[in-house]
Amino acid sequence: MVSVRCGLFEFEKILPNCQAWNIVYVDMSSTTTNKSNRATTAKAPILLVLLPSVACVLSLVPTAYLKVISFVVETWPFALPMGVAARFVGACLLFVGHATSCRGKAKLSNVDKLYLAGVGILSVFFGSVFAAALELVESPLPPYTVTGAGASLLGCYSLAAKSIFDERTSAVARLAVAAALAGSSMLVVAGLKAEFRAQASLVASACFSFANCTLLLLLARVRTARLKVFAQFSKVCGSLSLFSANALALGWITPDSVPSVAGVLDKDLVSRIYRAHPAYSATFLALFGTAAYYSAARTSPQLLD
Repeated sequence: MVSVRCGLFEFEKILPNCQAWNIVYVDMSSTTTNKSNRATTAKAPILLVLLPSVACVLSLVPTAYLKVISFVVETWPFALPMGVAARFVGACLLFVGHATSCRGKAKLSNVDKLYLAGVGILSVFFGSVFAAALELVESPLPPYTVTGAGASLLGCYSLAAKSIFDERTSAVARLAVAAALAGSSMLVVAGLKAEFRAQASLVASACFSFANCTLLLLLARVRTARLKVFAQFSKVCGSLSLFSANALALGWITPDSVPSVAGVLDKDLVSRIYRAHPAYSATFLALFGTAAYYSAARTSPQLLD
């Protein structure tokens, strides 16, 4: 039998010294003792018992999140639509987050350049929509601008995938990159197909949210520098901001929305959550996020790899 040991797999040619993109990998170099094997086996029944509770908690997350967003929409004090502002801020956070993660690098890699170009194009596009809503310009940039952003990000993650899809990379990291590739593809579709624009944008932002949240948990696990964690957290906030705007555009801020009814929660419980004060939902989300981050930092490699 062999053990799983935590380590850092840096993109040696693609992303040198960029800690925000470091991926946890599986090192198969050391053997385990019979004692550790028995301990791992003993955890299996405990995990099976905890699965229903975990399913309930995970089902609460989208409902609580949408409740908080609905409260923000109801109390939004500006004439500018919230979705317009959320998209612009979200794209800017993605750019600022990655730019911060690249601080100290002597030279940007091709992946860094493609990523910054992609989210930079998104920022400019949503900035034009923002300016048009304020009547500062006559009209925003054409929608196919988003296709350019998606193509740039697709190139970025395609290069990254060449480096991380090998035997050393954890399954969790591979899943995160696969989600980012899917999100980039959906951005291309969003710019080209007007009839699928809203749905494709929502899927893209959901994929990026999953990928960025997963990478944040991996960074917690390897205990990287605080600046790198802050940079990745900015990207998480940016992708969630984009997801919120897209969910609002599709009318998902209701108890009957797809995220609220897709879990294991009773529909009556979902309705009660929406009727409750949003402070409860916000507190739950804060506790859930904190617990997930610190749990990832202390989770054994076998549970994440």
